[in-house]
Amino acid sequence: MIKTLPIHRHTLFHQYKRAGALVLLLILFCYAAVAQANWDTLFQKANQYRRDGEFRKAIDQYNTCLQLAKQLKDSLKTGNSLIGIGIAYDQSGNYEDALDYYFKALRVYESINNTNKMAGTIKNIGNTYRELKDYQKSYAFLSRALEIRKNDRDSTGIANVLNDIGLLYMNQDSNRKAQAHYTMVLKEYGRHFIPAIKAYVINNLGITNKNLGYYEEALRNYMQALEIITGTGDQYGIALITGNIGDLYYKKEDYKQSLSFNERSFAMAKAIGSNELLRSAYRNLANTYAAAGNSSRAIVYLKEEMKLKDTIYTEERARSYAEMEAKYQNEKKQREIQSLEQANLINTIEINSQRRTRYFLLGGIVMMLIIAGLLFRSYKLKQRSNILLNELNVKLAEADLSKTKLLSIISHDLRVPISNLFNFLQLTRETSLTYSATQKAALEQQVMESATQLLETMEDLLLWTKTQMDNFKPDAELIDAGDIIQETTLLYQPAVLNKNLRMRLSIADHSIIKGDINFFRIALRNIISNAIKFSPSGSEVTIKAEPAEDFVKISVQDAGPGMLPAQVDQAFNWNTIRKDSPGIGLRLVKEFTERMGGKLSVQSQKGAGTRFDLLLPAAN
Repeated sequence: MIKTLPIHRHTLFHQYKRAGALVLLLILFCYAAVAQANWDTLFQKANQYRRDGEFRKAIDQYNTCLQLAKQLKDSLKTGNSLIGIGIAYDQSGNYEDALDYYFKALRVYESINNTNKMAGTIKNIGNTYRELKDYQKSYAFLSRALEIRKNDRDSTGIANVLNDIGLLYMNQDSNRKAQAHYTMVLKEYGRHFIPAIKAYVINNLGITNKNLGYYEEALRNYMQALEIITGTGDQYGIALITGNIGDLYYKKEDYKQSLSFNERSFAMAKAIGSNELLRSAYRNLANTYAAAGNSSRAIVYLKEEMKLKDTIYTEERARSYAEMEAKYQNEKKQREIQSLEQANLINTIEINSQRRTRYFLLGGIVMMLIIAGLLFRSYKLKQRSNILLNELNVKLAEADLSKTKLLSIISHDLRVPISNLFNFLQLTRETSLTYSATQKAALEQQVMESATQLLETMEDLLLWTKTQMDNFKPDAELIDAGDIIQETTLLYQPAVLNKNLRMRLSIADHSIIKGDINFFRIALRNIISNAIKFSPSGSEVTIKAEPAEDFVKISVQDAGPGMLPAQVDQAFNWNTIRKDSPGIGLRLVKEFTERMGGKLSVQSQKGAGTRFDLLLPAAN
């Protein structure tokens, strides 16, 4: 059985409500996506400034990223912005400020338990303490970073920390230990390094070989590192390794090559604004010019080195609030130089963001209208589908009822006469020699009656089956009820004579009805057959036909045992057909009478007989 889909009263409202919430979430998501994209763009540009050695621009850009990350309430992006500022200060030689931002970033990463970022930040702190020559703190932080990397089983991270521990050995003049350390790191972890880090590790191995006097091995290390770092575009790294090569040629007393590499390193350090690299370049040039016999040039570079060294140490050892405030004020003035460019960039980003936001809002409204239209269309389709399903349910119910009726006919009205006919024939075949002529005639009469009953039932069944078809319509023709009554009584004359019944007919003139003649014959045959069947021997069956306003009333009265009201109701119920019930006939009488536009009524009293009244439309 097909079930109807229910349509709730508030279904459409709830669907619109859900759709509105969905669109609102989509708009908020799109807005967040725009802000995220803006942050990514700014952060990439800040990284590029830092790689190019434009540390002041990089710091300003990272600060813009920091403000946007706070607006997004994105802890990871906040920490990344802080670490970017710290690295920029670190590479420009401002170690105090670098530590300040490193610790701020570390607190953010710890709050979100991001062990990868925590390990990287702790490593940076350890390296900064190494630059400040606080080797005890440096080793403590690097060891902590190494422990985190090992817990995370991060081979690349382990290799990077081991590289920095090697630098710590070098700074403490443990060159043999540093050389063995770097050799082990490259052998066991070399495949895990990214190119830029690998270049620094090989460069550091070159430094230890130079310090130990292995100049040719050191030169090979430097050249390999320079080739790798050049491919990454890291200007700071290129300047650092170039200066190391210049220093190595100085040790080898090849002053021409030394000057060539040192001047290249000096130019790059000056361009990127790295005080630490610039101080190293001054020292290398002073040493080389002095060794080459050019004392005047050596003195110039020596003075520049001392001047820069004093500046660096002054900044590094600044501890008081007044000195820090002065430094911040100085940074503020420097930032003002770039403020116009930064303001223009921010305004451009805000304009683009507002434009994208408007587009997303308009898109969201359009999407909401589309969703609403689709929901309304779905609602109408569901209504239409429910109507179709209801119609199918009705047809299925009718088909189910037809199936029940058909099974009832087969199990009752066909099975009984066929069984009787079979029994009579079997009996005739087995005992035909012992019967007299009278007995044989009686038996043949019973066989004939059973066959006749079976034939009539088959005809009823075929006609009823035809009526169940969708395109069947009963004929509407003029029928002389008197002729059909006389024809039917003649058909049952043998049964009347056999039971010694009296058949009294009373047919009024002009008893003309309008209907289907086959329906009328079957209905009349069944009620007359029942009357004969249930009438006692020697009694009377009365059949009348008379006008009754717009109908012709046909009555069949018997003198049988009669029925109780419950038995009358049961006689017309398709679900109560049993072996001892009146059978399919009366049900067909009722159905065919109603299909012709008539009515069937029954008057019966227990012990006083039964009368069936057929009211059929009269011809105009």
